Amino acid sequence: MSEGPYFALEGNDVLMYSDRAHAEAHLEYIDVNNGLDTIFRADGTLLRLATAGKKVIISDEILRKDPAALATALTNYLLSAANSSALDERETRAASLPELVAAFARTVRSR
Repeated sequence: MSEGPYFALEGNDVLMYSDRAHAEAHLEYIDVNNGLDTIFRADGTLLRLATAGKKVIISDEILRKDPAALATALTNYLLSAANSSALDERETRAASLPELVAAFARTVRSR
């Protein structure tokens, strides 16, 4: 499995984790059990989340490749009023998934 970054989506929230272990340590088992979280690799691969007791596990099982879903989530996050993006609105809307991942990483590091 490719290591990081990983993107966790919960509603409109987007969180980036540098690697699988970091994501597993910070995701909340109750949210995973309730189906609130999804986890993507940076290429838009959606992976299965599971729990073992209170431990969150990112499975190697690929649910689907959905780069458009991750791109939409990153675009919406970067365009939201609460976030200052590394790209302007026009650039954000036209950006490829790798460009959105890089812009998100710059935005998160700048906070």
